[in-house]
Amino acid sequence: MDIGYWQHIATLGGIQAILALGFYITFLSGQFSAAHAAFMGVGAYAAGLMSSRLGLPFPLAVLLGALTAALTAALLAGLLRQLSGMILTIATLAFAEILIVVLKNNATLGGSLGLTGVALQTTLWQVLAVLLVLVLAFLRFEDSRLGISFRAVRDETTGAAAMGIDLARTRIMAFALGGFLCGIAGGLQVHYLGVIEPDEIGFYATVALMMFVVVGGRDYFCGPILAAFVFTALPELLRVTSRGRVAIFSFILIMIVILKPAGVIPRPVYWRWRRARK
Repeated sequence: MDIGYWQHIATLGGIQAILALGFYITFLSGQFSAAHAAFMGVGAYAAGLMSSRLGLPFPLAVLLGALTAALTAALLAGLLRQLSGMILTIATLAFAEILIVVLKNNATLGGSLGLTGVALQTTLWQVLAVLLVLVLAFLRFEDSRLGISFRAVRDETTGAAAMGIDLARTRIMAFALGGFLCGIAGGLQVHYLGVIEPDEIGFYATVALMMFVVVGGRDYFCGPILAAFVFTALPELLRVTSRGRVAIFSFILIMIVILKPAGVIPRPVYWRWRRARK
C-alpha cells in the first residue's frame, strides 16, 4: 500500500471525524438522533447540485450545502421538539428512511444510482484544515455558555429549565449545529468521491456515527475524532487477515466497549483537561 492509498484513508477518516463531531454536538444535549447521516446526505446533494449544475465555486457550494442541512435539521427538531428518548430516535430514523425513498425515486437527483458527475475538488489538506478549525472552535465551545447549556439540558432537564434555559430552543440549536457539521462533511465527501448514493445515508451510516461517539467518549470531542480515524483505518489494516477481518474488527469493538464502557476518552479525562486549562 503506497502513500497515496493512506492519504485516501486519511481523507475519508477526516470526513468521518467531522461527521462524528456533528453527531457528538447534538448528543451532548441529550438527544439521540438517527438522522445525522441523512443531514450529511442533504449537504452532499445540495453542494453537489450547486457546484455541478449551477456552477458555484467549491467552497461556496459546500457552505450553502451545510446551511441547507442545518435548516433541515432545525425544521426537523422543531417538529419533534416534544419528543425525547427512544421515541425521538425512532422518529429521526423514520425521517432518514423517508429521505432515502424520496431520493431513490427522484430521477433529477439520479435516482437509485445517486448524484454523479461532481467535480473532484476536495483534498486531504482541505479536510484537515476544516477539522483543525473545528477543533479550535470546540475548545472554545466546551466551556462556553452554550456548551454548558447543552450539558445542563442533557444531565438535568428540570434544573436547566429552572435556571432559565429555553429547552426547546437549546435542542433545536443542537440539531442545527449538528446538521451544519454533517452538511460540511457531506459537501467535502461528494467533492472527493464525485458521487453520493441514497444508500450511503441509511441506517448503517448512522450506526457508524453512534459507534464513533460511544467508543471514543461521550464527554470530550477528541474521543469521536480519534474513533473516526481509527475505525476508518482499522478495516484496511485487517485486510491481511482476508476472511477473518470482519470477525476480528467486531471482536476489537466488543472488547473496547467492555473494557472502556465510558469510551476511550471518558469524563474523568475531560475534567482533568478542564482543570489544567484553568
